[in-house]
Amino acid sequence: MRLETPEARALARFLTAWNPAVVIEARATDGGRRRHPLAYAGLEHPAADPYLAAFARDSLLPAVAAALRAEKGIEAVRRGGAPREGAGRRALRPLSSRGTAYAGLRNSLAILTEASTRAPRELRARAVREFVRATLAHAAERADEIRRLIAAADRAVIAAGREPESGKRPIPLRARPAAAPAEGAREDRLEPEVAVERAYAYLLPAAYTSAAEILMRHGIDVEELREEEVELDVQAYTVTSVAREERRGPDRAAARVAAERRAVSRRVEDRKSVV
Repeated sequence: MRLETPEARALARFLTAWNPAVVIEARATDGGRRRHPLAYAGLEHPAADPYLAAFARDSLLPAVAAALRAEKGIEAVRRGGAPREGAGRRALRPLSSRGTAYAGLRNSLAILTEASTRAPRELRARAVREFVRATLAHAAERADEIRRLIAAADRAVIAAGREPESGKRPIPLRARPAAAPAEGAREDRLEPEVAVERAYAYLLPAAYTSAAEILMRHGIDVEELREEEVELDVQAYTVTSVAREERRGPDRAAARVAAERRAVSRRVEDRKSVV
């Protein structure tokens, strides 16, 4: 997330300052030929905490949808969980530029709603309002459980960063649907397509000040290496190709970057930024 706009920078600043337990992103979509006024999803990116993701997917969101149906007569379906009329469905792309993914990867309970613009305006507005109300009511009832899940997720990330172990909890960089979807099949589970081992730290040249500033705006600590010169065993990446993918709907066209990794020993001068 490059924080190119004032809105993106404000979102990052808010999430860093407030660290909310629940984040709901409400969007509108043409819905293909979706039969329901509202679809919802939790965060299914494989880099997200698996226990938080499972809690939203298997417990909280089904309860919210059931309450919405029983109390308000509004049908809300899991995104990818019900086919559109006469068409297949497209998987939710796990982009970090989406507010849901960005908040979820920070260990908030992140939820996405998509109101179909093919439904009457009054109905879709009421559906979003009632879904948000029901979600917050259920979250308030289970506040202690949510706090415990978030605290455990934070501890797991901190522990993994302090003592990264080879082959343990690799970081997915790109994800894909877990299985090739058949017509009418669910398409809301993702699996890693490309993953890397967790690094102890990252080194940036001192000249990359804009990169360091963006990282700090995300709430990430960036320190300055004070050693005059030190030799380190590092994993060095060399970019071999960059390809721009086709734009899909409102999403920014993603860039697919290929790189080669080599284990090398390098002398590192001072003034490097350490992430």
